[in-house]
Amino acid sequence: EAVDNYEIKNIRLSVVSPGGIYTDWRTKKHEYFIKMKPIFLDFIKIVKEKKLGVTLDCGHIPACYFTKEEIDLISSVSGKKYELFNCTPVMDITPDLQITTCFGAYDPIPLNFDWNLTGLHRYLTYHYSIPKALNNNQDKCTKCKNLQNFQCQGGCLAFSSPE
Repeated sequence: EAVDNYEIKNIRLSVVSPGGIYTDWRTKKHEYFIKMKPIFLDFIKIVKEKKLGVTLDCGHIPACYFTKEEIDLISSVSGKKYELFNCTPVMDITPDLQITTCFGAYDPIPLNFDWNLTGLHRYLTYHYSIPKALNNNQDKCTKCKNLQNFQCQGGCLAFSSPE
């Protein structure tokens, strides 16, 4: 209804970030991806039918959970190949001047105004995002070469095992 009422042409979608009512799924990543996959694919079919575009956010199901046909379907609405993925997070500043690059994966940190944008991005990437990616090895990702080679981060970093 919102798409029709507001004449929306493109949707930014994050489908498997384990926050809110889904927080308990953080230790069951594999089961969560399997549960969410048909919901995601049904949504993608509706988007295709309505001729909308989709921009996929970093909270998505890894490509290894899909068949070639399903990847082709997802790619047809996103405009690019759905494949191995590592996010390059956008920095978000909260109303109380905290900063995070990944809601749900770690607590925001106080914004230090002595940093420049490049230094801040580097700090958050190396101190938060990369360690989370290294620990995001639950379930079928445990021995995955794509995760070990940083070609995939194994889904949303909020699933990461504790450091």
